[in-house]
Amino acid sequence: MNHPESIEYRIGLILTDRQNVLAVREKKGYCLPRVSISPGSRPARALHSALWNGFGIHALVLDFLGDDSALVPLAAVEADSLPDESSLVPVSLASVHEGDLPHNERQRLLEVMERRTRNPFARPGWIGDGIRWLESVTGIRVAEQNPYEQYNAGHGFTLIRFQMEDGSAYWLKATSGQNARELPVTLALSQLCGRYLPQVIDYRPDWNAWLSREEAVCLETWPEDCNEAQQILCRAVDALAAIQVSTIGSANTLFRAGASDQRPMTLAAGAESFFCYLEEAMGHQTSRKVPRISSARLGELRRLVEDSCARLDALNFPVTVVHGDMNLGNLLIGPEHCQITDWAEAYVGFPLCTLEHLLLLHPYSDPVRQRNEHHALKERYRCLLLAGYDAVQIDEAFVLAPLIAAFSALYGRGTWLTSPARDDPKRQSYARMLARHMDRAARKPAFLGTRCRHSTHAGMASVSA
Repeated sequence: MNHPESIEYRIGLILTDRQNVLAVREKKGYCLPRVSISPGSRPARALHSALWNGFGIHALVLDFLGDDSALVPLAAVEADSLPDESSLVPVSLASVHEGDLPHNERQRLLEVMERRTRNPFARPGWIGDGIRWLESVTGIRVAEQNPYEQYNAGHGFTLIRFQMEDGSAYWLKATSGQNARELPVTLALSQLCGRYLPQVIDYRPDWNAWLSREEAVCLETWPEDCNEAQQILCRAVDALAAIQVSTIGSANTLFRAGASDQRPMTLAAGAESFFCYLEEAMGHQTSRKVPRISSARLGELRRLVEDSCARLDALNFPVTVVHGDMNLGNLLIGPEHCQITDWAEAYVGFPLCTLEHLLLLHPYSDPVRQRNEHHALKERYRCLLLAGYDAVQIDEAFVLAPLIAAFSALYGRGTWLTSPARDDPKRQSYARMLARHMDRAARKPAFLGTRCRHSTHAGMASVSA
């Protein structure tokens, strides 16, 4: 599949204090300005940079309005002023050429301009309300120069970093739709886990938004120095273990906040449906680079998942919070400790799932070093989370973890299988990748040895009976 080198956007550029948009004059009439960003970048952040570099405009992305079928997506963007000698011209929305802005998009942009949209972050001028909220809570003024940087926007979501006059920084985050639960989950975890999450200083239910103080920073890439990377992983393991220890016995609290159920027997109960989906997804594979996993093998993997979940349940292994979206961007590194953020995909389940996902984040060129460092990190985690548990049972849980972690990633909240998302080719490709991960995990000698011991013990118990 060929991926575009850039993505072009039409910009509905709204002046804050006027019922005008900024347009470019072309032969056919007034048209919306266009900018291009790199695929994979954060659209709001990239559009902000592109508008500054291309037009000298300090802009705030309000929302994304274009139809899914539009070849060039449409972004509603607010500008507080028009630079001198700009190539852009303030015009009424009706003056924009119809071919550049079809009727349905024109109406949606008009709703934004007239502040009739339900999304509070799509209303021009909302950023002023956000700044006043932050300043009233902290008692600190936002910096005059470069007061904020936008990272995310659109469809009820926002993520903005504010720089304060005293040198401190704060974040405003809001979520909506299926991710609206991130606010109550974050509040619950903040109460349980303290310093290992960003400190929430206030929240607004009407915006489903919260403010947090910046105490640690996000890594965009791993450091090249392997020892430095290992130190970061150690801090991340410490934070993960501390968070999970704090949530032992708090399943009901997390469920009430909105966390999804991924306890072992819940996963086992859903295995049949999800493996039927995997068989369907394998049928849609077009690439010949890797062979399909056969239906017979998928059936074997399903039984292995079910048996492994039953075994974990029999071991009475503790259930804790599980982070379902563990990636480098969700690790915040501070001078003394690590914080873990972005809990929209919070589950209650088998804690080693998150550890497995965490260990996959850092790429290794030396497999021997990878094996040794992963062993050291697992021992560190074991001492922090599992002190007092039976050593043999812990060893068995670690052997089962790669298979269960892969199925956990497939299962997610457990609801997408009955939604249109199941037919998304990207979702199907991701599911096939996870199936291969499960297949490899089930072929590891340690896993096969555990299965053999269980079969022997079960046979002896049957003979004794």
